[in-house]
Amino acid sequence: MTENSEGTDLFGEPLRPVPDKRGRRKLRFPEQVYEKVEVLAAGGLSQDDIADAVGVSAPTLRKYFRPELGKAAARQRARVLGILATAAEGGNVSAAKAYLAEIDKHGAAAALRERERRPAPTPGRKGKKEERQAAAEAVAQGGKYAPPPAPKLN
Repeated sequence: MTENSEGTDLFGEPLRPVPDKRGRRKLRFPEQVYEKVEVLAAGGLSQDDIADAVGVSAPTLRKYFRPELGKAAARQRARVLGILATAAEGGNVSAAKAYLAEIDKHGAAAALRERERRPAPTPGRKGKKEERQAAAEAVAQGGKYAPPPAPKLN
């Protein structure tokens, strides 16, 4: 009797991995379909319209094209900025102006988001630290939770 090596069966034929046949196979789309979904999503079309254009249902679109739907505008903007930067480096003045305008617009939008994130302090209102210090002073002066006074000894 001969030994069984890892790569062959008892009859000397090569072993092949057994395919896993559980569940339904996932759909696969050509790369052009992913690009088309990204361009349409960046253009502002609704998911139903994009699904109709690609030829799938809306739930299928959401399942298989989630990254393209979620980050389409940012990816397209980055792609266009890259093209503008390349053209500007090549000496295209119009591309340079458009690139700088986009950069300025992005910087202004980021500054606006930062301003919205931090509320301006209102006059007369105390911050957390001041409120806590005032509460501690009130307790020390005989507030609701102040310790009882010491007994008077003669």
